[in-house]
Amino acid sequence: MNLSIPFKMKMTVLDLVQRAALALGVYVRPSRVHKSNFLTEFLTLKDSGVKMVMVGDGNDGTYIIPDDLDGISKCFSPGVGPSTKFEEAIYDRYGIRSFLIDASVLRVPSPRTDFYVFEKKFLGACTYSNFIDLNTWVATHTGEEPKEELLLQMDIEGGEFAALLACSMDVLNRFRIIALEIHYLDALNLDFFASVVEQTFRKLDTNFQVCYVHANDCCGSIQVGSARFPRVMEITLIRKDRVLRDKQIKQQNFVIKNL
Repeated sequence: MNLSIPFKMKMTVLDLVQRAALALGVYVRPSRVHKSNFLTEFLTLKDSGVKMVMVGDGNDGTYIIPDDLDGISKCFSPGVGPSTKFEEAIYDRYGIRSFLIDASVLRVPSPRTDFYVFEKKFLGACTYSNFIDLNTWVATHTGEEPKEELLLQMDIEGGEFAALLACSMDVLNRFRIIALEIHYLDALNLDFFASVVEQTFRKLDTNFQVCYVHANDCCGSIQVGSARFPRVMEITLIRKDRVLRDKQIKQQNFVIKNL
């Protein structure tokens, strides 16, 4: 392969800079501008015509979701945080039992045991060791026939991309609502990661739309081209067939009530 002299010089300089930085314990990576506008378009809030409800105590583990929970039978909740107020609330009001997995914790942080089933596993792209993929996990607790309406609430510290990309569309479409925490968006200036994020969002965009989006205050933001992305985002998606188009308004009414 013939490489141009300017390209060779650029790579040599970059290599020297990276070597010098590594000697100081600092990692330097090339920064590029991701040119697709799809990410910002997908993450733009869209009116679903459904009022929103806050589920939780306002602290970590609280989610804002559409008030469209009647008829949902089960919640799949990978990632066990310090609070189970979300899972307790949907069980007490709607009888929605949660299936929890997290191999990094010893137990569920609640004195109650009636609202959940817990397994020490991680959610991943395939099933092996202490990992389980979403297809297998859902089939284990619901069967393979898409008869039940489900809810997905996911906070797995970056594992969401692999898990969602590996999930079949048949299983993904069984979820009426998806409450999702998106991590590591500060890596969007890496071409390969920007592609992974875009493919994940394009897959979700097939049958879901964003009805709530919020920048997590924990980690700041990063400039990518002309757009600024928070490093961590909380988004809620509703399946498009649940959108009440006759009740859509120009600006969504976000008078959010507690569940």
